[in-house]
Amino acid sequence: VKRGDTLWGISRKFGTTVENLVKLNSVKNPNLIYVGEKLIIG
Repeated sequence: VKRGDTLWGISRKFGTTVENLVKLNSVKNPNLIYVGEKLIIG
């Protein structure tokens, strides 16, 4: 995750959904991700 990234933007970039990212990464708050965090895309 880079500064300014959102789950919505990341999901569009990689052709997946926010819901999928939340599920794969056990995200508790989809509006709160951190710079440097590594996400599983799918």
